[in-house]
Parts: sequence; C-alpha cells; structure tokens
Amino acid sequence: MENDINESAIKLLKELIEEMHLIVFLFQSGYDNAATTEVSLTTNKLTEAIKLIDNNKLIEIDYSILNVIFINITKAIERKNNVLIYDIFEYELEPILYSWLLEILGNK
Repeated sequence: MENDINESAIKLLKELIEEMHLIVFLFQSGYDNAATTEVSLTTNKLTEAIKLIDNNKLIEIDYSILNVIFINITKAIERKNNVLIYDIFEYELEPILYSWLLEILGNK
C-alpha cells in the first residue's frame, strides 16, 4: 500500500514538472489562453499532489513557502503578467517539486 502511494506521488510530481515546462513554453510562444488554461489545470493537480503527500506523511511540506508562491501567482494572474507567471512556475515552484520528487524517491 505504501509503495503504491509513493508511486502515485512520484507519477503526479513527474507529470506536474512536465506540465510546468509546457506552461513556460506556451507563454513564451504567445499561446497565452492555452497557457492560462494549463495553469488552472496544473494548479488543481498540484493541490491533489499536496494532499496525497501530506495526508500520507511522505515528506514534510513547507506551507509558508507555498502560500507565498500561490499569492504571487494569483497577483500575477490578476495583473495579467504572463512573464511573472511562468517565472514563478519555472524558477520557484518547479525546484520545489523536484526536491519533493527526489526526497520521495530517496525514501523508497
């Protein structure tokens, strides 16, 4: 059971990292509407991953950092600042997901 949960978390994190690359690509390529849709889908999937990780105590999640990131994403969306949105995904959120992935892989 625990191994299945770990595998599910690993799969979700890998998918999220790939989706963040897609978001950056879409914004940089001028596909703002598609990128914005992807931001929404990815945020929902991220919430799912956080719940899975936290509910099963797979790793320690620093919610203070996540809260700041989500506040900044919300502000960037409200201001329609696409550059800031993809910067946050690429340079702030993605490294956190990588660290979670590596930590969960190390705990297997």
